Amino acid sequence: MDLTVGKENSGDDVEPGTVRATIKDIEVSVYRRGNLQTEETRSITITVPTTAFDLHEKTQLYQKRLNMGFFHPETFTADGLYNGLGRKMAARYYLLAYSKAYLQSFTGGTSGVSFDKILSTKDIEFLTNQAMFGVQKSVFGKNERYADRYMKGVWLCFMARTTSNERPTRHSTRCGVSAPTVTS
Repeated sequence: MDLTVGKENSGDDVEPGTVRATIKDIEVSVYRRGNLQTEETRSITITVPTTAFDLHEKTQLYQKRLNMGFFHPETFTADGLYNGLGRKMAARYYLLAYSKAYLQSFTGGTSGVSFDKILSTKDIEFLTNQAMFGVQKSVFGKNERYADRYMKGVWLCFMARTTSNERPTRHSTRCGVSAPTVTS
């Protein structure tokens, strides 16, 4: 049995998104009242649509891009896109860290604050998830079904933390900002 997978620019005459299966040397015999009438050997070919191979290739590409570090040579393409997770994360970290440090210098914030104080663990988690969803969208053409719902709440918490002047404490809410106190 021969199996040919249709791929873009493969040079085969099989259309992309299809699989052609050929079974060779099938012997066909026709009998009539116990007497052999005719006999021949054939090949049967069938072509069916499938997304399995395309999905497999995209999954491999997604895994490859997740493993790409900042200095990986394939992460920057001629069209200006950052393909790898390392560069997508670095672009987000740099922008936020630089913006926060710049804002601190003008608002009387503490000078010489270390990087781990500028970007909290929750900020890094948010930016990393955002970068991973970006890689996913670049490979598959869209995000997973619940990405927007997940990121909406995290985005609001991120904005609350970023615009708040206070540091997270043990009384902080899930977003890392102090909950309002109720007085009677």
